[in-house]
Amino acid sequence: MFFIMNEEEEDEEGDSHEEVTEGTVELKTLELTEDAAIELKTMTRFSSKGTMKLKGWIRQKEIVILIDSGATHNFIHQSLAVDLKLGMEQHTQFGYTIGNGTRCKGKGICRRVEVKLEEITIIADFLAVELDSIDAVLGMQWLDTTGTMKIHWPSLTMSFWNGGRQIILKGDPSLIRAECSLRTLEKTWQEDDQGFLLEWANMEVETEDTYKTDKKEKGDEADIPMIRFLLQQYTDIFTTPKGLPPKRDIDHRILTLPNQKPINLNQATVSDKFPILVIEELLDELYGAAVFSKLNLKSGYHQIRMKEEDIEKTTFRTHEGHYEFLVMPFGLTNAPATFQSLMNQVFKPFLRRCVLVFFDDILVYSSDISEHEKHLGMVFAVLRDNQLYANHKKCVFAHSRIQYLGHQISKAGVEADEDKIRSMVNWPRPSDVIELRGFLGLTGYYRRFVKGYSNIATPLTKLLQKNAFKWNEEAETAFVRLKVAMTTIPVLALPDWSLPFTIETDASGSGLGAVLSQRGHPIAFYSQKLSQRAQAKSIYERELMAVLLSVQRWRHYLLGRKFSILSDQKALKFLLEQREVQPQFQKWLTKLLGYDFEILYQPGLLNKAADALSRVEPKIELHEMRTSGIVDISVVCEEVDKDEELQKIVAKLKKEQEVGGKFEWKNGRLLYKGRLVLPRTSSLIPRLLHTFHDSVLGGHSGFLRTYKRMSGEVYWQGMKNDIKKICGSV
Repeated sequence: MFFIMNEEEEDEEGDSHEEVTEGTVELKTLELTEDAAIELKTMTRFSSKGTMKLKGWIRQKEIVILIDSGATHNFIHQSLAVDLKLGMEQHTQFGYTIGNGTRCKGKGICRRVEVKLEEITIIADFLAVELDSIDAVLGMQWLDTTGTMKIHWPSLTMSFWNGGRQIILKGDPSLIRAECSLRTLEKTWQEDDQGFLLEWANMEVETEDTYKTDKKEKGDEADIPMIRFLLQQYTDIFTTPKGLPPKRDIDHRILTLPNQKPINLNQATVSDKFPILVIEELLDELYGAAVFSKLNLKSGYHQIRMKEEDIEKTTFRTHEGHYEFLVMPFGLTNAPATFQSLMNQVFKPFLRRCVLVFFDDILVYSSDISEHEKHLGMVFAVLRDNQLYANHKKCVFAHSRIQYLGHQISKAGVEADEDKIRSMVNWPRPSDVIELRGFLGLTGYYRRFVKGYSNIATPLTKLLQKNAFKWNEEAETAFVRLKVAMTTIPVLALPDWSLPFTIETDASGSGLGAVLSQRGHPIAFYSQKLSQRAQAKSIYERELMAVLLSVQRWRHYLLGRKFSILSDQKALKFLLEQREVQPQFQKWLTKLLGYDFEILYQPGLLNKAADALSRVEPKIELHEMRTSGIVDISVVCEEVDKDEELQKIVAKLKKEQEVGGKFEWKNGRLLYKGRLVLPRTSSLIPRLLHTFHDSVLGGHSGFLRTYKRMSGEVYWQGMKNDIKKICGSV
């Protein structure tokens, strides 16, 4: 702090009782009624936060000007005022004292000095003082005259209105001297009778060549002036940290169970129940974003200290002796929770507004490049303030399409990562359960993109059971189908929270399916294979189950919002209007309380997406029936050969004549819409009707269930009427 004082006062040390704090300058003159203040660093070669430097002109001479919100008045270098003959009013009756106790004399005041700043010219009064490395300071005395001003210090920009037009001033990063990160005391710098005690450490700073190399590897983000400017301003956050991380509120602790000897540290540690984020929910926040940047922290776990009292618990032995971890190591039980907690704390003001953080992967997203510059600057400032360091080689800046957490993200929506798809397509045929589990784990990560994933993968998941791994034709077919499905997955739209959601549901004899969408654009798919017990339920129960499970699945989208449910089960439309509900449904309905929705009837022909998700491949079901000896293909072929009506159709097909476009002759078999055709008088029909309805497998399930199951496999003329008769339907 420095003071301007009356030189006639007694020049005795210790007379002033005013508080003196480093970093501020106060001035008092006989003519000024208010105090004037300027940062001490302004008097030296150091830059500070809340300031920006730019070039200006006084009487056609180029000067360096500091705009400082911490200075209450405007200041000019006294020698510059003399050289430019600015007409300084002499005031020998005041001086100023810097915070270190040094007393200096002020020269006076320069009235109505014209200063040109880029596209405007200002007229202001300046106090003449001794400055270093800059020529003039514009403080609050001038800032107050600009009216409403928007300032973003991290990006060194300020904007205000002048004469009916918007003025934007940008600082010059080449004029900034970045402060060092001071670790150990190595040197004392003294100049004349002034003494400054400095701690400093040599840092390995990546050179400009590093960024040129990265530019070639990662794209053209460095060609965007705003982004290049930010990277130049924040080079220190991409350096390799030296020494230990700073002590923070969140350091890693190891709390052990009472009376537990930590022989196995992870087993003896009390688990931290910090919630780990769900990737799907994170990506849902990106609607409207068009510009993306990704940052990756450098050895993130090692940027967190261990609590001093827990350091001894990390002791390990090597051939060179015993060592302890001073920073958080990888592999500890609560390490992920500690790291995510720190990330959430430091980025809390920006989370899910312009920043997503999943452990050490930071995504910055914005609607346009101008907004992105501000967001990126704020993130850089957070990293600098918390001494967190990023790995520049793994960072990507200002791209319209970016890879994040195994997904390709763009304004259009979310896609599966192309590299992951390539890995799935090139995956060799599994030879054991471990390899199969790896394949299903990779494909399952993207199941939200795949229609009917559970149905396609069912033959493979069966092989995961104990002593059940036996690769067969059914498994090979599912393996190939799953690869094909992964190569044709769609781009899922990002949810627009201002629009209502729609769920289409359907249930077949073997599975459930649902599609979440907005304005016809799919956001997510859901499918679930039914257990044997669930398959025995009525069609109404299965359709209700599809509604309940899909709502629970997408709960985070639907709570607090009105949405529609489309179902081809007309009775569900009146579900919430029933005065009396059967006991078995009451528990299900209570799980839907609190949601604002309506159920609309949609005929099955219009509900194709959800219907496809709920259905199992017909051939797989037919294979299961054959094991009971239901269908003998040789008998079917023999009966077709003896049926005159069917032979007429076969003859036309062999001559490549159209027969209604529904029949086809394939591999010596007559098919109708892909189903095996039986003669009207086939001896197999009674056996099929018994198996699908009267047997334990059929379970007397009623007309609709029986008809759906059979119509997916076989066909004969009058089939629907025959099933109605045996089911007792009218």
